[in-house]
Amino acid sequence: MRLSALIALLVSSAGFAQDTTLVCKNLTAARAMERIVVDGVLDEPSWATATIGTEFVQNEPRPNEPSNYRSEVRVLYSDNAILVGAVLYDDPDSVMMRLSGRDQIGITDWFGITLDPYESGRNGFEFIVTAAGVQFDAIVANEEEDENWHAVWHSAARITEQGWVAEMSIPYSAFRFPKAKEHVWSVQFMRLVGRTREKSFWNPIDPLKEGWLRQCGVLTGISGIEPPLRLMLLPYASAYAQHFPQDDPNESDWTTTFNGGMDVKLGLTDAYTLDMTLIPDFGQVVSDNVVLNLSPFEVQFNENRQFFTEGTELFQRGDVFYSRRIGGVPLLRGNLYASLQEGETVTDDPGVSKLINATKISGRGPKGLGIGLLNAVTRATYGTITDSLGNTREVLTDPLSNYNVLVLDQQLPNNGYASLINTNVLRDGDTYDANTTAFDLLVNNKARTLQGGAVGRITQQFAPGLVRDLGYSYELGIGKTGGALTYSTSYEEFSPDYDPNDLGFWPWVNYRSVEPELNFVKYKPKAPWQRWGIGLNGEYSRVIVPDHFFNLAMEVNTFRVLRGFNAFGGSIRAEPVLTYDPFEARMPGRLYEFPTNVRYEAWISTNYNLPYAIDLRGGYRRFYERDRKNMWVVLENRVRPNDKLFFILGGYHEFKDEDVGWVAFSDDDIILGRRDQWTTELSLEGSYTFTNTLSLNADVRHYWSRAQYVEYHELLLDGKLAATGYNGRYEDGTSKHDVDFDAFTVDVWLRWNFAPGSEITLGWKDNIFAREGIVRQDYFENLDNTWRSPGINSFSLKAIWFLDAGSAVSKRRAR
Repeated sequence: MRLSALIALLVSSAGFAQDTTLVCKNLTAARAMERIVVDGVLDEPSWATATIGTEFVQNEPRPNEPSNYRSEVRVLYSDNAILVGAVLYDDPDSVMMRLSGRDQIGITDWFGITLDPYESGRNGFEFIVTAAGVQFDAIVANEEEDENWHAVWHSAARITEQGWVAEMSIPYSAFRFPKAKEHVWSVQFMRLVGRTREKSFWNPIDPLKEGWLRQCGVLTGISGIEPPLRLMLLPYASAYAQHFPQDDPNESDWTTTFNGGMDVKLGLTDAYTLDMTLIPDFGQVVSDNVVLNLSPFEVQFNENRQFFTEGTELFQRGDVFYSRRIGGVPLLRGNLYASLQEGETVTDDPGVSKLINATKISGRGPKGLGIGLLNAVTRATYGTITDSLGNTREVLTDPLSNYNVLVLDQQLPNNGYASLINTNVLRDGDTYDANTTAFDLLVNNKARTLQGGAVGRITQQFAPGLVRDLGYSYELGIGKTGGALTYSTSYEEFSPDYDPNDLGFWPWVNYRSVEPELNFVKYKPKAPWQRWGIGLNGEYSRVIVPDHFFNLAMEVNTFRVLRGFNAFGGSIRAEPVLTYDPFEARMPGRLYEFPTNVRYEAWISTNYNLPYAIDLRGGYRRFYERDRKNMWVVLENRVRPNDKLFFILGGYHEFKDEDVGWVAFSDDDIILGRRDQWTTELSLEGSYTFTNTLSLNADVRHYWSRAQYVEYHELLLDGKLAATGYNGRYEDGTSKHDVDFDAFTVDVWLRWNFAPGSEITLGWKDNIFAREGIVRQDYFENLDNTWRSPGINSFSLKAIWFLDAGSAVSKRRAR
C-alpha cells in the first residue's frame, strides 16, 4: 500500500477509533474574594472555598501507581491572575531545597502547573517553583518544552510541619487564553520528590500512550474575566570594555562601548503577540564551542540570542530556518581576501554582520491556526584593507539584507498539523536573493497509536544573470507510536540543487534514503530494574547523481535503568559492505569508496541525587582497512558539595588513526590525505547560587585538536585510492596540511534578578583561538602556547528593566 493511501486511512480512521482509556479529572476554581498575598501561607478565607485536587499518580519510577506522597492542590482566580496553592506532604527534614539559577531547577523538590487554555493537546504554558523558591517556566509547543520562554509571575515556597507549601500567582498577561463567558482549560499539576525522584501527576500520564499534554485534566469554574492588554517594555542599558593586543603601538589595546535599546512585547489579540527588538545588544551571549573542522560540512552552532530562542517554536516547522544566519558570518567575506594586492593586508574583518532590528509575530487562534511572521534587517558590512603606505580601502563583505519567515500552521484532529513555511532573503545590489518554501504534515489516528507524516521543500536562488535549477527535498514516514512496542519507516530524498542555507541549515544533499526503526521499552520489569529497552534501526541510501549505491547500515542499541537510578547501555552499528561517500571529494559526481566498519559504544550514568555522580561514554570504531580506527571517551564528573554549589568537570578525548579526508585539488586530481588526529577537550561548568535571585555562573573550556598527515592519495574515478606524486609539503619541507588548533574560552556571569522580569548582569568573557602548522605533542606545552596567543577579554555590565505598561494602561482606563 502506498504511503499516501496509508495517511488517508489514518485521517479517515480518526472518526471511528476512540481512545477510551484516558482518564480526565475535573477541578473547579473558586473566585478569590479578597486580595491574596503570595507568601506560602494559605490563610486567606477564599482558599477554604476551593475544591481540592489530590490522588496524584506516579509517572516515574512506577508508572500508573499511586504516589507515595500526598498532594493537595487548590485553584483560585481573580480579575488579574490565576492563583495556585499546593500543600505537599512529606517529612520536612527530607525536603530537598537545592538552590539554582532561574530555569535551572535540576533534581530537587518542586511543584508545577501546565495550562492549555485552548485545549489543543499540543501547546501550553508551564510554571514550576522549587522548595527553595526557584522559578522555572516554559512554553510547550508540540509537547516539547521551550525553556527560553520567560514570563513574569509570582511564587513563594515555605517549609511546614507537614512538608512544604507552594503558592503561585500567574497574571493573565503571562499566558494566552481565548475570550469566553465560561472558561474550560486543560490543566495538569505535577510534583517531583527530589530524594526518591518520584515524579507524579494529578491527572495520570501513561508513558506508553503517545502525547503527554493530551493526558491533562480539566479546569472549570472560571468566568467573568477578559484577556488583558499585553504590553510589556524591556528597556536596557549596557557598557563594555574590551581588551585586545594591537600590533600598532599608537593604537590602544582597550575599546569601550555604551549601548541602549528596548524589547517590546504587544498582544495584538488574545492569541497573537508582537515581539520587537530595537537596537539589539547580544554582547553577553555564551561563547560558541568552536572546533577544528576537517569535514566537508559546515559546523552548526546553538542559538544563544534570547530574541531568536524565545517563542520561536512555530518557526521550526519544516526544518528550513536556522536563525544564526541572521547577523551571522558575512556572505561575501571571502572577497575581502581574494581582492588583496601586493603589499596589502586585511586590517579589519568583521566576523558577523550587524543586526539593526528584528520583529516577530506569533500565536495560535481559537480555531487552531498558528501564525508566525519574522522579519530582521542587517546593515551592510565592510572589511578594511591597508597597503604598505597606510592607505585604506573598504570591501563589501555583506550587503544590506532583509530576512523574512512566514509560517501558517493549522492544527488537525488528534494532535496533527498541516504547516506552510516560507523563508526569504532579499539583499541589496547585485548579490543573489533566496527563497525556500516547505509544507509539513502530521496526522494521527484517534487512539494516537498510528502516525504518518510528510514534508516537502523547494529552494531557489535568483539574481540578474543567475540561472539555477529549483532544488527539492521531501520526507515520508509512517509508524506505530503507542505501547511498549513502537516501529516506523521513513523515506527521504534531497536533490543535488537543494540549498536552503541562506536562512536554513542542511549541508547533506544529492541522496535518497530508507530508514526502518523498531523499539521496545519495558516500564515495570522485575527487580532490580526500573525500566529497560532495546532498539533496532537500519539505513539504505543511494546517491542521486550519479545513480549509485551510497550506504547500508544496521544498529542495535539497549539501555537499562536500575531502581537506584543508575543506568547503563550501549550500541553496535555495522556498515558491512563498501559504501560510497558523495561528500568527501568536494566535487559533484565524485565518490569515495568508504571501508566496511563496525562501531561499538557503551555508557554508564550514576544517580544524580548523590553529591558525586558520573556520566561516562566510550566507543571504538574498527575499519577493515589497514590499521584505521577511531577511539573516544567522554567523562563528566557532576559534583554538588552543598545546596548552593554545583559544577561539572568534563573531559573528552578522541583519536582517529589513519583517518582519510580531502586536502587539495592538484591539477585535475582530487587529493585525499591519510592523517592521525587527536582531540582533547576539558571543561568546567559551575554555578554558585547565593539566593534564589542572585547567582554566579562560570563556563571554562579548552579544546585542542591536531592532525598530522602521514600519506597522500589520488582519488580515482571508481572511488578507490591510488599512489600520487603529491607530497603536501612546501619547498622548505614543512607540511602544508598539518594543523594544530586551540580554543580557550571563559564565560563568567553574575546575575541578580532585582525585581520580577528585571535583572542586572556583570560579565567577563575571554576568547583565545590559535591555529598553526606546528603539531605539538605535550598538552601543557600546548596550553602555555595558547595562553601566550592574543585573545579578546571583554568586561560588561547590562541592566534590563521590566515594565508592565499594559497593566498601567488598564488601571488608568478603570479610573
